[in-house]
Amino acid sequence: EAIAIAAAYADEWPLLVLCPTALRDNWRNELLKWVPRLCSSGVTVVKDSSSELCTSNGRRQAFVVTYGLLPRLVANGHLHAGQFRVVCADESHMLKTAGAQRTQSALPILREATRAICLSGTPVLSRPAEVCIMTRPCDSTSCWSHDNFLHTALAHHPPTPVHMPPIAPSAGLILESTIMIRRLKEQVLSQMLPEKRREIIHVAVARDSRQELSALLSQRSAIVSAMSDPNLSREQLARAKSDQQALTARLCKLTGVAKVCT
Repeated sequence: EAIAIAAAYADEWPLLVLCPTALRDNWRNELLKWVPRLCSSGVTVVKDSSSELCTSNGRRQAFVVTYGLLPRLVANGHLHAGQFRVVCADESHMLKTAGAQRTQSALPILREATRAICLSGTPVLSRPAEVCIMTRPCDSTSCWSHDNFLHTALAHHPPTPVHMPPIAPSAGLILESTIMIRRLKEQVLSQMLPEKRREIIHVAVARDSRQELSALLSQRSAIVSAMSDPNLSREQLARAKSDQQALTARLCKLTGVAKVCT
């Protein structure tokens, strides 16, 4: 849906997508899938803070920038407010903290864009201040000032030093009647969504790593077997659990290295 909205304003491209690192390649694949006029060279996944964002191809270009890289690109002068007219911020709840570098870097870019699309599936139930920050990119009226929104959101439930009350229904109505499209789970599940695919992907592992993996798996099996002994003391059981967690972390690291190399 976000790609469809962005594509509706293709005359204002190039497009900038802000997203977490884990989603950058997925965004590239989905853009190539759903925007036929984009060729593979038209979607750039920026991976270096020294990279120049060349927008000479205009309407046939899209750039994907991660939140981690964003502050450095801004600091280096390679990305600035007003450079992109269509900007999409995926997982926009990552911009909820006003003092964070990525928030301070992203908000001017989103505010200066002609079209700002913010996506989030994370509920915000009890922190109106964070909602106010997250909605700033779509703010086009004076009613969205920080103080005005908090006054509306907390009208019936003043905060205390230890408790922040939930957002008042009136604030929710303001959001839904102006800038927010809310999709409930039951609405999404009723659509013709594709079934989940589960598959095992085999990766090649170097011989030395394979030997280390085998040794770690043997150690882990021995610990799990020992933990089933009913005669273990509480201290011994706690130590065994700690050793199991440490071995699991080492296994995750080794398998991660194998996946990166693949």
